[in-house]
Amino acid sequence: MNIGQRKYLSKIDQYFLIVVFTLLLAEVFCFSYLTYKHATKNQMDFLSASQGMIKLHPANASRTTFGIYDPLTTTRLEPNSKSSSLTINKFGFISNDKEGTAPESFPDKKKGVTRIFMLGGSSLAGNRLESGNQDTISAQLEKTLNNSSGNEEYEVLNFGISGGWSFYGLRKFFAEIIYLKPDIIITLDGWNDAVSNVFEGERNNINGQMINWGYMDYKFFDFMNNIETKYDNPPYIFTYSYYLLKHFGFIQKKKLITRQDTYRKHHWLMQSEHLIKSNTQKSFIFEKNIDAIASYCNNNNIKFISYLQPFAEYKRKYMPAEEQELLDEFYGFVILSDGGEIFRNRQKYLEKVISVYKSYEILYANLEKKYIRSKNTRFFDITSLFSNLDSVIYFDVVHYTPDANKLIAKRIAKDIL
Repeated sequence: MNIGQRKYLSKIDQYFLIVVFTLLLAEVFCFSYLTYKHATKNQMDFLSASQGMIKLHPANASRTTFGIYDPLTTTRLEPNSKSSSLTINKFGFISNDKEGTAPESFPDKKKGVTRIFMLGGSSLAGNRLESGNQDTISAQLEKTLNNSSGNEEYEVLNFGISGGWSFYGLRKFFAEIIYLKPDIIITLDGWNDAVSNVFEGERNNINGQMINWGYMDYKFFDFMNNIETKYDNPPYIFTYSYYLLKHFGFIQKKKLITRQDTYRKHHWLMQSEHLIKSNTQKSFIFEKNIDAIASYCNNNNIKFISYLQPFAEYKRKYMPAEEQELLDEFYGFVILSDGGEIFRNRQKYLEKVISVYKSYEILYANLEKKYIRSKNTRFFDITSLFSNLDSVIYFDVVHYTPDANKLIAKRIAKDIL
């Protein structure tokens, strides 16, 4: 190779380095700008805001799973797996100990044992708990009941799952639980139903709302009908350049015309829209689902207790600064990662969810009256459970700390005992 060729290659190398350096500088600028906006909007310090921004990178994606497909319940947890810090046992539900062991003799029930099934979403499952299975609501409830009930023995089974809502509980109950000799059924629901009520169409990229459809329902429907689906996922390189372009509206979710047309022709979308318009109460979907479980239990001598779950920024008289920082980080993260317009206005988002929740409170009061003569069926609104506490209760808008789980478990144990 002669000197001229070496000089030519040297210039190419220089240009290449300049381009790479410029792109990296642009990425650093985008990261800094987004962090600054995040910190300013949520009144956070730059370091805390940058930590939240780092979590947005796909390399730091949560290990929490929404489950795998199941033909009966649509979604289920994968046996012998991990979801965040939670261990899933070989039967596909969350155990109450670190080892992930199922109760002795399960699915058979030991003589003299009172078997309790708990149904709900990620709050019940125990998402965001760093300490694992032993600090979930079910684990705390089982411990409390067995320490307080004398000679009686209780077995509490945690069937919570990320994204679980009232119809997931209904499907799980009739598909599996009625065959497993339940003595008590407990549901902890409300949040996922309310959020679905507010922005399900936007979240699933359709114009409208399919009553009782969840995340896996849309994915499986798309797959089975050969519908092209494009997911709005950030790239591993130049992630923050992507987010900045998205922030200014240059990158938007693509609504595929063929997919929209397919859903518009679906009979249940048309019927769902009619039902939603003709029902003045926003709670009718939630009501039908939990009342169906309650009715079966009431007629088959199974105790049923349903709780309307609490969530952050609702009925709380005082919130410690540490918890407020966690909430600020949560909202900033969701705004950027989800891209949903409803999240961009935090106050508007809360107002819509709270509006639905108020209808749920009326629903619970009405169902309690409906079953007032029943010894086996109760409905409790516990949205005020943490109202007077000044300790850290929430990791984010709806996931509870270990101390909060203990308080919920104590409340449930009191109602059972």
